[in-house]
Amino acid sequence: MLHDSVWVLPDTPWTYEQFQWLADEIMALHGDVMLWRAHLTLPGQEQDLMDRFMASSEQEYRPIWDAIQQRAPDWPTLSRQFQQGRQRDYFGCSLGQQIYEKLKQARKE
Repeated sequence: MLHDSVWVLPDTPWTYEQFQWLADEIMALHGDVMLWRAHLTLPGQEQDLMDRFMASSEQEYRPIWDAIQQRAPDWPTLSRQFQQGRQRDYFGCSLGQQIYEKLKQARKE
């Protein structure tokens, strides 16, 4: 029986490399790790999974967007928060793109 944790990420070269590094670190600490690739087989599941990732990104970006709308945003802090969120935005959430444009515009001012 496999248990404790299962992580799901899109199958990209970058995510695969990250999981390989993580697996190596776990094994170096004498932990148990299994790394495999999987695919969804039922109709609609792929879109559902993508929608979940997008909703998660939207939720993470929402406080940043709200802070940008304030009178005097703390641009360096918001930029750091955005970069952290962007690392998990695998499908290019539209709110993330809007934040990116605002940050880019603020940098020019």
